[in-house]
Amino acid sequence: MAHPPAAVGIDSEWRPDDFEAGEAAEAASHTRASHSPHAHVAKSRCAVLQVAVSEDECYVVDLMHASRHSLEAIARLFADRGVLKVGYGLAEDADRLGVACEMRPVLDLQRALPLVLPPLNKRGETGGKGGGGGGGPVPLRTAVAEATRVAVDKSKRVQASDWEARPLSRQQMEYAAADAAVLLHMHAALRGHEAIARVFECESEPVVVGKARGYAW
Repeated sequence: MAHPPAAVGIDSEWRPDDFEAGEAAEAASHTRASHSPHAHVAKSRCAVLQVAVSEDECYVVDLMHASRHSLEAIARLFADRGVLKVGYGLAEDADRLGVACEMRPVLDLQRALPLVLPPLNKRGETGGKGGGGGGGPVPLRTAVAEATRVAVDKSKRVQASDWEARPLSRQQMEYAAADAAVLLHMHAALRGHEAIARVFECESEPVVVGKARGYAW
């Protein structure tokens, strides 16, 4: 690309689908024990959207209380073909977002990194973005370490916290901002990679973001 578009890091956080707190969790655990292990668990919608405009600046958007004007601005950003959206597991983010649009151009590092970093093909450790076993996509922490040789602190406690609680804690805000900013750090690191052309082939497919229905809010 002779004139690469400006890039932003895109990430989101949601309350774990099986999240429960206090006495409610204990009561629910007894209820679940009497039901089928395959009982449906409603998906949580994105509660927080992070947009990193540089490695040092990130906007953390409260989607639970976002105005129509704010959601329209987000949709315009997603659809702006002059801005590269860099994410990690963008399909899952899009599935839980309540903003209807087509996101492009995109670079999903979860898909792109294994093309240029062969060790990541052998290190699938998660069943989703966050980690936790299952032989699925490589967690972000592992990808960052492999791509940049920098270790990041990914607190499981913060990751699995209640992202719908308000106000967000300082730890949640810092965690959320770091998740988006590190995407731009990886993007910058990969620009000098000899196989970068293969990475940018992953930009060709847009991500369709549909209005979420039937989510737990």
